[in-house]
Amino acid sequence: MEDNSTPSEKSSKGRFLLPALAIARFAVSPPNIASGLLLVDIAATFGQPVGVMGQMRTTSSTLSMVAALIMAVLSIRFRHKSLLLTGLGFITLSALGCYIAPTFSTIIMVYSLVGIGNSMVSPMTMTLVGTYFPREDRPRAVGWLIAGNSLSYLVGAPLIAILAGLGSWRTAFLFWVVPVALLSIGSIMFSLPSQNEEMRGASNVNYAASFKAVLTNRSAIACLLGAALIMASYQAILVYSASFYRQQ
Repeated sequence: MEDNSTPSEKSSKGRFLLPALAIARFAVSPPNIASGLLLVDIAATFGQPVGVMGQMRTTSSTLSMVAALIMAVLSIRFRHKSLLLTGLGFITLSALGCYIAPTFSTIIMVYSLVGIGNSMVSPMTMTLVGTYFPREDRPRAVGWLIAGNSLSYLVGAPLIAILAGLGSWRTAFLFWVVPVALLSIGSIMFSLPSQNEEMRGASNVNYAASFKAVLTNRSAIACLLGAALIMASYQAILVYSASFYRQQ
């Protein structure tokens, strides 16, 4: 399918491409910030200890791991823009589900969609940088993606606290997490080129051999283990540090 955009439209979209990808990374963090800062309030709503309520993050992380493995196949079979939008859609649905969740079991299920969304958005933003930016511009572009993720904590944490103070933890999900996700969806739809991305050699890919090549590479295994340990420690701090501070 050809891209029928005029040169001026393509130029306009190109200018907004990097900000749109940065906003997508910005939209990944609000659910995690809200569930960490407001875990005590969420636990009180459902009559659960904070430690038990933290299992909503455990379920999300478990699904995130499974979805990340599946993405290795999906990223070859489907358009990267479509996968990115789908991931943002999961985050939006999760936030809406958390807002209306009537029971502990329900919020565990709907919040787990955040893990799927994260596993789709984060790798697809990096992939799209590789697709649309020349090699010399990629470090700068990746830097903006990381900055977008960090800025989400800087801006989102105080806003979430204010919104929760004005209403409840549900208010923070409805009036911050949902709007940010919808803004990201709109910016991606406007900014990313509409033409189909080429899936070169997709039908000839041997997925088992590809996974084996990674798992038999000592450097790759070391990187995976290092990243896993970093995320494990980071998750423990993010989930329980705010709750511990508030309780003590």
